[in-house]
Amino acid sequence: MNVLVINCGSSSLKYQVINSETEDVLAKGLCERIGIDGRLVYELPALEEIRSYVKKQLECEIWKEEQRFENAHPHYLDMSPAMFELKMGLLHESSASDNA
Repeated sequence: MNVLVINCGSSSLKYQVINSETEDVLAKGLCERIGIDGRLVYELPALEEIRSYVKKQLECEIWKEEQRFENAHPHYLDMSPAMFELKMGLLHESSASDNA
């Protein structure tokens, strides 16, 4: 299974896509100074490398039912219980501060 890991700071965003079985990093990125003078801080892969990666994803990892445009099969995402508790706590804190 591939896992998307996101680290959001006040002015930066970092992400990685990791294969949980092999621990291979499939993709990663970083954007700094978001909202200030945002800039790309790493070299993009060559276009052919991106095409090859996407082609492999479409052929091997994404179900055909999820690739069709009409009557597409939904693609559900799930989160760990700990992440769900964190999310709900943050939402509760946010609504409590809005009502204060």
